[in-house]
Amino acid sequence: MNTTQNIKINPDIIYQEIEGEVVLLNEESEKYFGLDHVGAKFWEIANTTQDVDDIIRQMQNIYDVDSERLAKDINMLIDKMVEHEIVFKSTEE
Repeated sequence: MNTTQNIKINPDIIYQEIEGEVVLLNEESEKYFGLDHVGAKFWEIANTTQDVDDIIRQMQNIYDVDSERLAKDINMLIDKMVEHEIVFKSTEE
C-alpha cells in the first residue's frame, strides 16, 4: 500500500508577499506567520499542488541542497504550519 501525504491550505488564510518574503494571516485566529524567501517559494508551490513529495521535488529542482535535508526541513515547516492552522495534513492511499 502506497500512502501519499498531502496538505490543504486553510481557506481562512490570507497572505501578502513583501520583498520576496510572505506574511500569512489566519483570519479566524488573527495570528500572523512569516516565511523567508525559501518558505515563500514553498508557499508558491503549495498553492499549485497539495502533494508534499511533489513540492519537495519542485524545490529540489530550484535549490542545490541534499534531498534528505530538504525533505526534513519542508516537513518541519509543514508541522509548524499545521500547529498554526495554516495548512492541514491528509493522506491518500
